[in-house]
Amino acid sequence: MTPYLLRMIASPRAFFFLTALGGLCGCSPESPSAPPASAAAAPAVELPRDPSAVTDLYAHSLAVAEEAKRKLPGRAQAIFDLGNVHRRFGFDEKAIEVFNEGLRIDPRQPAILETIGFLFSQKNRLQEAIEAYHAALAIEPQRGGPRTRIGLIYTHEGKLDESAAICQEEIKNGTATADTYFNLGQALLLKKDFPAARQAFKQCIQLNQKHENVFYGLFQVERDLEHSKEAEEAMARFRAIKKEVRKKEESDPKKKSNRGSQLQFTAETYLDVCLTYLHAGLKSDSRRAIEGATLFDPGNAGAQFQLAEMLRGEGAKNEAKERCQKALAIDPQHPGALFLLAGLSTEEKQFQRSAELLEKLISLQPGDADAHREYARLALMGKIPLEIALSHAQTAVDLQKTATNLDVLAWALHRAGQKEKAIETLKEALELDPGNRAIQQRLEGALRN
Repeated sequence: MTPYLLRMIASPRAFFFLTALGGLCGCSPESPSAPPASAAAAPAVELPRDPSAVTDLYAHSLAVAEEAKRKLPGRAQAIFDLGNVHRRFGFDEKAIEVFNEGLRIDPRQPAILETIGFLFSQKNRLQEAIEAYHAALAIEPQRGGPRTRIGLIYTHEGKLDESAAICQEEIKNGTATADTYFNLGQALLLKKDFPAARQAFKQCIQLNQKHENVFYGLFQVERDLEHSKEAEEAMARFRAIKKEVRKKEESDPKKKSNRGSQLQFTAETYLDVCLTYLHAGLKSDSRRAIEGATLFDPGNAGAQFQLAEMLRGEGAKNEAKERCQKALAIDPQHPGALFLLAGLSTEEKQFQRSAELLEKLISLQPGDADAHREYARLALMGKIPLEIALSHAQTAVDLQKTATNLDVLAWALHRAGQKEKAIETLKEALELDPGNRAIQQRLEGALRN
C-alpha cells in the first residue's frame, strides 16, 4: 500500500484562480496490548496542548474516530476512519470487522476492499485476500494494484504461470508499478526463464532505481546466466541500497521509537476525520481536527496543506502561504501545496512565481487538467506566446471537459482570432453548466461583436 491512503476532497480549484484574477475570462511498531473499550458514550475529545501528555495514543486515536462516528451516524466514511485506526495500530482483525461494517452501508469502495485484501494477506489468509482484491476489481476494473498483489500471492503459492499472467494483465492495463515488474521477474526467475526475468527486473529498475530487493533478483539471474561481472555489480548495488535504507531508518528519530510512529498514526487519524467532517460540512470540527493533525505530527505534509487550504478560505492568506511553504519543505513535490501556493502568488500579482509553480506541477503531473488550465490563463495575461496558452487550454479540455476548462479555451481561441470556434466552445460550456451567468455574458458579448 502507499504510505498513507489520503482521501483528497475536491477543492474549488477552478474558482481559486478566477477570484485571484478578478473574475477574468514504514516500520512495524509494537502495538498496544489490546483495543480499549468502545468510546460510544465518551465525552468530546479535548485537543491536548502537548502531545506528550497523551500516554495511550491508540486509545486517543480511537476516541477521535469514535467521536466522528457519533457525530455522523450512518456515514460509511466515518466508520472506515475508525477501521483505519485499528489497522495502523496493528489490530488487523478488528480493522477488517469495522471495514465490513462500513461496507454494509457503502459496498462500492474498492480502496477499502483492497486494504482488506492486504490485511488478509498479512495474516496468511490468502484465498480471502484474493477474493477481496477481485471484489475491488469488479467495482473498478481499471484499478491499479490488486492484480499485482494477487500476483505476489500466486508467486508465494508457487503458481508461477498464474502470477506471470496476472502481472502481464497489470502491464497491459497501464497500471504497472516497479513492484509489478519485480514480481513478474521473480515468477520468471523461479520458472528459470532467465532472459525474460532479467528484462522484467530491468523494467523494475527503470521505474525505481532504489527498489530494495530487485538487485538481489538481478544478481540471481546474472549468476545463473554466468555473467559474473554483472552479478557482482548487482550484488554491490543491492548491498549499497540496503545500507542506505538502514542508515536512513537509524537517522530518523521517529523510526527509533514506537512512540514516534504512533504520533504519526494519531496525526493521520486527525487528518482522516478532518476530511470526513469537511465533506459533511462540519467546518468547526474539521478545523479542530486539522489542528490536531499538525500538533501530533508537524512533519505531515498533507496536514500542513489541508490547514493552508482552510486558512486561505478564512482569508488568512499570509498564514496559508506559510503553511504551504511548510508542506513543500517537507515534500517539495506535494501537488496540492504547489497548486495552492501558485494561486496565492497570483492573488499577490506575483505572476511569474505562479507560472513557475504551475510549470513544476505540470512536469510532475502532466495529467492535471487544473494546472494546465490555470497556466493557460496566466499565459493569456502575460507575455508568454499565445500558442502556448492555446496548447495548455486545449490540453486541459482534452483531459477533463468541464465548463471552466472550455471557458478558458474559448478565451484563448478568441485571442487567437478564431472567433467562430470560441463561440462554439462557449456554447458547449453552457451546455455543461447552463446556469453560469459569467459564461452566458461572455457568449452574448462574443455574439454581439
